[in-house]
Amino acid sequence: MDQAETLRTLAETGVAFTGFTGVVAILGDRSSRPWVTAEITTIRGLFHASAEAALLPFLPLPLERFLTSGELTWRVSAAFFTVYHVVTIHASLRGGLDHLLAARWVALIGAASGFLSITATSLLALGLSSDYAPDVYAAVVFQLLVVSALQFGGLLLRRSGGA
Repeated sequence: MDQAETLRTLAETGVAFTGFTGVVAILGDRSSRPWVTAEITTIRGLFHASAEAALLPFLPLPLERFLTSGELTWRVSAAFFTVYHVVTIHASLRGGLDHLLAARWVALIGAASGFLSITATSLLALGLSSDYAPDVYAAVVFQLLVVSALQFGGLLLRRSGGA
């Protein structure tokens, strides 16, 4: 699998963002002012996106050992990715619509990213873009990292009083 190194690098970056999320959540200066709804929503989205980017790149690696074809490996990986992404979006929405309305730009980025990710991985799972499967899969993981970085930057700006 020639995409293995790319997927590992993306996963390592996802692990770093997940770690930063923990640092911000636990060591953030909570005593100076309480977390507002928009910040809680942002940190929840940051955690979900970075955790997906940390975990899902590893999925095709063991599957390729058990499945008979590369195309089937990518289709099954994409199907798991789609289901996992839908579950994490549901978990993000668990706080209700008021959380999303409090952080409009986060909701917009998350909704657009979620729609693109689910569409791309669904097409892969159906085998409609099997020629580009490794590249599309890696691009979706990279997209999650970009969303994580934007959310992390926005959270830092908001906590520092810049937004």
